Amino acid sequence: EGYRIYRSQDQGASWDKLADFDLVNNQGNNTGLQYSFTDTTVVNGIEYWYSITSYDRGDANLESLESPIGNTLESINTISVIPRSDAIGRTPVSSYDILRIAGESNFVLDVNPVDTSNLAGNSYTAGFMYTFKKEKGDLETSVSLEITDSSLTKPYKYGIQFTSASTYNVLNLTTGEIIGREGYNYPPGGRSIDIPGYGIKAILSDAPGTPPEKLPESGDLIAISYSVYVIRNGQDTVTAPRPFSIDQEQSTGDGILYKLIQPDFIQNVSRVGGTDNFDIQFNVAADTLIKTDLYLVSTTGNGMNGEEGFISLIVKNSIMDTVLVADMLYNLDTFEFDGVEGKVVFNSTNPPGAGNIFSVETLAPILPGIKDMYSFKIRGAVNDSRLVSQKINNIKVVPNPYMVSSLYEREYGELRREPLRQIQFINLPSECTIYIFSVSADLVKTLHHSSSNGTETWDLRTESGREIAPGVYIYVVKTAGSEFKDRFAVIK
Repeated sequence: EGYRIYRSQDQGASWDKLADFDLVNNQGNNTGLQYSFTDTTVVNGIEYWYSITSYDRGDANLESLESPIGNTLESINTISVIPRSDAIGRTPVSSYDILRIAGESNFVLDVNPVDTSNLAGNSYTAGFMYTFKKEKGDLETSVSLEITDSSLTKPYKYGIQFTSASTYNVLNLTTGEIIGREGYNYPPGGRSIDIPGYGIKAILSDAPGTPPEKLPESGDLIAISYSVYVIRNGQDTVTAPRPFSIDQEQSTGDGILYKLIQPDFIQNVSRVGGTDNFDIQFNVAADTLIKTDLYLVSTTGNGMNGEEGFISLIVKNSIMDTVLVADMLYNLDTFEFDGVEGKVVFNSTNPPGAGNIFSVETLAPILPGIKDMYSFKIRGAVNDSRLVSQKINNIKVVPNPYMVSSLYEREYGELRREPLRQIQFINLPSECTIYIFSVSADLVKTLHHSSSNGTETWDLRTESGREIAPGVYIYVVKTAGSEFKDRFAVIK
């Protein structure tokens, strides 16, 4: 029903809670189930453990119980990661050709793939449907869904909530409204139930002989959710149909984050007349009132009220030439038209005169329905040798100087008698060779770096496996067309 995310920096000995999510079920924090989490507090090169736990709802007599936090990497709910630096000159795996291939919505699909070569060359389609869930109660009523008018479907969540064994309400759980009248009749055996105005029908059926305690009763809730599915290369399902809402980021099973983003309601604001020191700041006041239109906002005169100046302002629909606003405004006053709020900004002692005109272009959102479908492709990573040459001076050693007992020493306790000492070369190109020399020009170690990231770790041991002595060392990084040289120190 929900999950928590914990972080550990000491191999599972202690944990800090990072986040707590819960299904929208009138319990817990009611924050909604999330599908991704970004930890912004990490340091490159340090190992972090993450564990996902689940918990039940509890009841009036028993508090919610949580599953164990994983304390070893063998636990199925625990992973270990080390944040890395990006390779210089490398453009990571990316998405392209993101298209709406069906439907009329003007919402945009935002796609962010994980940087892994396994995704390169794949193409995907994302579509929508409705799924149901018996969200409250233990009724055994069978449920099937039928679309009666696909043009009326919206990205909403609906509910059939029983108020008794023989009555129910139809709810829009997204808006919190009761749809239609209250207290519909639910006869023995079930019935077809319309979601009025939204083109969906739910067919409920109770099998003969069903025990009374498994029939609908007061408090039972059947949820009907707008859901998303994603198909890879026309055959592999990487997101099975699951509930989806606008601006909610989700992920495919192979590592692509995606969400729908509403368009900019205010598309363009331009000053088309007048030169006075005058500005209008436009913001969305009510997105449900926004229309696709073009407006002209004009000053028609000014005046003084004592020492404070004011302006006369009108707003017209440019196509119909209809006056929507005619008002007298002082500095920082606001006005509204068709879901847009404007705030006037001018010098109160010298208000602008007539003829200052702004054009405002707006776009009404067209919500997606089940007719909408999107496609996108994944492009592999690209290495640019020209950028490598430009940025090769960004290569660094961390920590520098290296000191015994630094954070980069991982103490393994009874598994090792000594800590594992290491430094990292960061901001490397994807392909390079690192040569490490003593100050007397003896070659100590050669590291071959071939990776999608810009980090290479060295355990401070020579080619023969012996620990290096304290002192200053020189390192040279070579690529096919570039070279970088610098030094680092080891202090004990």
